[in-house]
Amino acid sequence: MSIRLHRVKKIVYGNEFTRNTSKIVSWLDNNCHTNDQTNMDGGGMMEFTLEGLKEALEAINDGSLEVESFEKEALIEEIKGAEEDGYTDDDYIQYDCF
Repeated sequence: MSIRLHRVKKIVYGNEFTRNTSKIVSWLDNNCHTNDQTNMDGGGMMEFTLEGLKEALEAINDGSLEVESFEKEALIEEIKGAEEDGYTDDDYIQYDCF
């Protein structure tokens, strides 16, 4: 079986989390199912489930994960946007880290 190349015509980026400073991303990386394909510099692709994002929000709400208010708001918006885009709890949401 061979691998075929597919030309990318358009990439559309959504909201961002700042990986190096986000306690949310660190929490997700340590507590949820992830697919981390980043290199030693932190660049590459990461995937989190929508359920994982919701669990992070629960951790913030119950006080076990302390973050700045702007980070919580960004997470709420990310969850809302994913649901509007048709993601279910088991779906992985892909992030390009650069």
